[in-house]
Amino acid sequence: MTASLLALALAALLGVPWARRLDPTRGSAVVIAEGLLLGLGMSALLLLALSLCEIAWSPWSFGLPAGCLSLAGWIWWWKGERRVPAAIEPTETFAHRAAAVAVYVLIAVAVTGYALFATVGPFPEFDFIANWGLKGMIFWEQKGVDWGFLHGAWYRATHADYPLLLPLIFDYFALVRGEWDDRWLGLLYVAIAAAAIPILAASFRHEAKSALLAALAVLACLSSVLTPWVGLADGPLVVYAMAGLLHVREGLRTGSERSLFSGAIFLGFAALLKTEGVALLAGVAIALAVSSPSPVRNLRLLWPAWLMGAGWIALRTWHGLGSDLAAEGVATRLLYHLRNPHLFFGPLGTHVTGKPLLWAGLTIAMIIGIHRVVKERFLVVVVVFQFIVYVGAYLITPHTIEWQLRWSWERLVSHFTLPLLFVALASILPDVRSILVGSRAPDVRPPLES
Repeated sequence: MTASLLALALAALLGVPWARRLDPTRGSAVVIAEGLLLGLGMSALLLLALSLCEIAWSPWSFGLPAGCLSLAGWIWWWKGERRVPAAIEPTETFAHRAAAVAVYVLIAVAVTGYALFATVGPFPEFDFIANWGLKGMIFWEQKGVDWGFLHGAWYRATHADYPLLLPLIFDYFALVRGEWDDRWLGLLYVAIAAAAIPILAASFRHEAKSALLAALAVLACLSSVLTPWVGLADGPLVVYAMAGLLHVREGLRTGSERSLFSGAIFLGFAALLKTEGVALLAGVAIALAVSSPSPVRNLRLLWPAWLMGAGWIALRTWHGLGSDLAAEGVATRLLYHLRNPHLFFGPLGTHVTGKPLLWAGLTIAMIIGIHRVVKERFLVVVVVFQFIVYVGAYLITPHTIEWQLRWSWERLVSHFTLPLLFVALASILPDVRSILVGSRAPDVRPPLES
C-alpha cells in the first residue's frame, strides 16, 4: 500500500504545477485533483516515449526525465502569474454551511468504503485478467511496450487495438513499487474517483452559488464516479472525459482559450484510455460545430486532443492492430441488423442498465429545468453522439448482439451517465437555491472556484 500511495504522491508532484499553469484561477483542491490526473497521464506517456525510443524502463530511465518535467513545471509556475481564485459571495446561513460539511463527511465515508472494496484483493474482472492487466504485466516483464505480443494476440478479449494509457499507468505503479502487485492498484481507482469530487463540486458551486447544493449534487453523482469495474478503463475514462468536457463547457461560456486548451488535454488522455474516448473526440467536434459561434477557432484550440487521438490511431495502424468491429462484412452486418431490429431491442429489454431511481430523477430534473437544458446543448450533443456511436457498434458487431449487450451495455451507458447527471442537476440548481435562500436569485454565475 505504501508504494502505491507514494506513486500517487509522485504523480501529483509531477502534475500539480502544470495544472496550476493551465488555469491560475482554480482553487487549490481542484488544482491538486487535476494535477493528479495530469501526473498519472504524463507518467504513462513518458513510459510510452521511452519504449518508442527503445529505452528499457528503470527507476533511472524514468525518474530523470520525470524529475526534470516536474522541476520545470514548478519553476514555470513560480515565475508565472498567480491569481487568487474569485470568491463567491456568501449567501448561506451557518446551518447550511454546516450541512454542507456533513454531506462531504458522508461522501468521505462512501469513498472510504469504496477504497475497502477496491483493495480487498487482486482485481477479479475478466477484462482485467485478459486485457488491461495482462498487457500491463507483459509490458512490465519486458520493461517496455511489447508490440510483438499485441500484434500476435489471438484472443479477442485482449483487444490489441485498445489504447495503452491504462496498462502503462499500471506499469508506472509497478515501477515505483519495484514489482507487479494487482491488489494495491485499487488505490489508483480510489484516487481517480476522489479527484472527480472537487472538480464536480467547483462546477456545481459555480452553477448554484451554494456550498450545500454543490455538496448534495456531488453526492447525487457519486454512484457514477465510484466505478464498480476496478481494473478496467471505464471508470478513469468517465473522470478524465468529464474533466475535459467541463473545461470546454466553461471555455464556450466565457470565451476562455485557457479553459478550452485545458479541456483538450484531459480529453486527449480520455482518448488514450479506451477506443470510446476517441469516439468522444468526434462527438466534441460535432458539438462544437453545433453549439459554438466560432467552431473553427475552438476546434483549433483543442489541438492537444486531436494530436493525442491521432497519435494513437497512427501507432495502431503502423503496428497493424485492427479492431474486430472492422472485420470483413461491416456493411452486410449493418444491413442485416437494421432489417431485424428485434435482435437489438429484444436483448436490450433484458439487459437494461440498473439504477432506475437515478434515471427517474434525472428525467424529472431535466423536464423541470428544460429551459436551461437547452442552453447545455454542447454536453447534450456530445451524449447523443456517444449513444449513436455505441448503438452503431452493436449493429456492426461480428458477434451476437445479445452477447455483446450482456457484457458491455451497462459499462457503456456509464460513460455518458455523469454528463447527463451534470446537465440535469445544473438545470435545477438555481431554482433550488432560490427556494433555499427564500427569494429568487438571478441566474448569474460567478467565476469557478474550488
